Amino acid sequence: MSLKNLITKEILKSGPITIARFMEYCLYHENYGYYASKKNTIGAEGDFITSPEISQVFGELIGIWLAQTWIDRGKPKNFSLVELGPGNGIMMRDILHAIRKIPGCLDAASIVLVEKSQILRSRQKNLLIHYSPSWIESVDDIPEKPFFLVANEFLDALPIRQFKKENDFWCERSVGLTDTGELKFINIPSNLNIELNYLYRDIPNNVIVETSDITKNILSRIFEKIARNSGVCLFIDYGYLEGQGETLQAVHKHSYANPLDNLGESDLTAQVNFKSIYNLILRKGLRASNFENQRNFLTGLGIKNRSEILTKKMSKVQKKDHLKAIDRLIGPNQMGNLFKVMGVTNRGSPKLPILEQ
Repeated sequence: MSLKNLITKEILKSGPITIARFMEYCLYHENYGYYASKKNTIGAEGDFITSPEISQVFGELIGIWLAQTWIDRGKPKNFSLVELGPGNGIMMRDILHAIRKIPGCLDAASIVLVEKSQILRSRQKNLLIHYSPSWIESVDDIPEKPFFLVANEFLDALPIRQFKKENDFWCERSVGLTDTGELKFINIPSNLNIELNYLYRDIPNNVIVETSDITKNILSRIFEKIARNSGVCLFIDYGYLEGQGETLQAVHKHSYANPLDNLGESDLTAQVNFKSIYNLILRKGLRASNFENQRNFLTGLGIKNRSEILTKKMSKVQKKDHLKAIDRLIGPNQMGNLFKVMGVTNRGSPKLPILEQ
């Protein structure tokens, strides 16, 4: 049985499936999904490279930011340091390297990693062996105490749904079958026409709108925990605050690919709709920070100064590679403008560094 056969079987039985269902199969199926694969999906030998893999400076600066929010909130003596989707564990390693220099911070922290993949858990365990983290599968299991949470390139991998208005009636973009049994994208009438007309009444015909039920569900539970226990969230991802359109993409071996090809072998992502997250934050009675790009955020945290300090001990070749990595993180034509940053905290709590100054 292959992933394509499983998807085809469901379509033949129940009809076309949503984009969200298709992404669930391709990314998270327990046997054939992308994140269940034994190959190294992250890094130079995988399909994509995240900021922590590019330079240790990224995670260290995130650690400094988290430590400052901890200090600003009175240095709680028992808190959870949480990461959603820790990948290979590199960012958490670099975060901990930074916060252990802050008196009392590491001692007060319980490290909690939200990770379902047993393969990735094994890599994280090897990398963080000296820090004794704990693993959970659901945000529901985040302990009921103050927590400081970071998620880098986590939201973009959560399944989305796509809708498009045709002749003033909403359709949902789905995955169906051709006459020869191949997968294809099709539009089917949506039963959410009234709701979509209310939410997106100003959207013209033939413009795709993307929503993510699972993103709203996960974040709602996190925000409710913050409201009860106090805390801070930091989200870093590529996305937008205004606008609509098709953003679903597949990456296979560092190149863009057809999402319907290489099932379970490609990384499927979509840009994050930060406007919907912003609205959710307000509905939960919390405070959203300003919406900032990665360049300004890391620059505000002193990435250039930190970079200069590190280069003093480097050879010419090392220095060249290092500066190239830093430019990749903050360059306006690279990740600097593409990736966005948003913070979340309780109303009335101290301002979030950089994001609320």
